[in-house]
Amino acid sequence: MVTHMIVAGLGMGITIDLLLHYTNTNSPLSTSISRSTAALSAQEEIKSIVPLDQIVSGGPPPDGIPSTDNPKFISVKEADEILEDSELVVGININGDIRAYPLQILIWHEIVNDNLGRVPVVVTYCPLCVTNQVFNRTLEDGNVVEFGTSGKLYNSNLVMYDRTSDSLWSQALAQGIVGT
Repeated sequence: MVTHMIVAGLGMGITIDLLLHYTNTNSPLSTSISRSTAALSAQEEIKSIVPLDQIVSGGPPPDGIPSTDNPKFISVKEADEILEDSELVVGININGDIRAYPLQILIWHEIVNDNLGRVPVVVTYCPLCVTNQVFNRTLEDGNVVEFGTSGKLYNSNLVMYDRTSDSLWSQALAQGIVGT
């Protein structure tokens, strides 16, 4: 039986909330996220809340660490046969829909785009910082976004990107950090 759960995102508990400071213009950025931050800073239309020179390559290209989209789940009985009792998971309960996301999977994918309790969520894990966050993927305008790994880091923490607009998002700050 799985008995250990990580239920803290940055020591404050898992948060289910709207991602902050997002402006959806329904138009993609005029730059690809695979470009360097120096190239980004040369474009005046790109807005940033962090110094662009502090967003650095983490090694892999965008989606080089593939997110898990529409994950498949197994029963608790099946999980007991695969997972050790000491296995750490991110445990989430939304509207009575309870799921466990094993760290042994999150460490390889870092991002899970899922629907839980009729809520579109993104479950994130940064192996460098050992931080997890869970966010509602529904924006204030009602649009639902999907996230991928950008291949970039800010303060050694996971930087995600929104596949709709290519905006960059900080996992630790829980908000968009670069976008139009």
